[in-house]
Parts: sequence; C-alpha cells; structure tokens
Amino acid sequence: MCFSATASFTASAVLGAVGIACVKQVKNKQDYFLASIPFLFAIQQFLEGFIWLFPYSGTRTLALGYGFLFFAFLLWPTYVPLSTWSHETDPKRKELLKKFLLVGFFESFYLLTVLA
Repeated sequence: MCFSATASFTASAVLGAVGIACVKQVKNKQDYFLASIPFLFAIQQFLEGFIWLFPYSGTRTLALGYGFLFFAFLLWPTYVPLSTWSHETDPKRKELLKKFLLVGFFESFYLLTVLA
C-alpha cells in the first residue's frame, strides 16, 4: 500500500479474509490459482507492514524487503498469467495467455538475476 504500517496491516487483514472466502468458494481445482491471489497479496502486505515498523533495523529489514520483493519481482509476473491461463477454457485465449506466461517467467528470471 505504501502509506503506513496501519494501512498495510489493514489491507492484509481485509485481503486475507477475502482470500479465504475466495478459496472456500472454489469448485474446480484449476480455479485455486486465481482464488488465492487475494490471500497471497495479503501476505505481501503483511510483510510491507513490518517493513514500515522496522525501517532501519539491518538484517531484519533486509529479510522483510526480500520477502516483499519475492512477491513483487518473482511471484506476480509469473503467477498472474499462470492463474488466468489455468482458468481459461477458450483455446485461442489460452494460447495467448501462454505467451504472457512465458514473458512473465523470463521477467521473473531477469529480476531474480538483478536481485542476486
């Protein structure tokens, strides 16, 4: 959220509740990817809240920052196309989403090398 610890923790609580509700509503196995996006974003916001609480605490802040960047740099560029691809049923759109998934994978790989 980038506003404050309170905003990040509030967003995390709301998104966590929404994420749990979404996952409970899933009827098809392939829909779990899409339904779990709010819950995963809640975890990212929770980490960001702690970054706000401990902005200059050395190793702890570094670990929290890498946890946050795991979501921002590595998970989301690949996970969002994967979740929409697994949910899609139209073959033409599924093929297009496969290309986005490939781009997301390479973007995540590139950003991993930048982090390393």
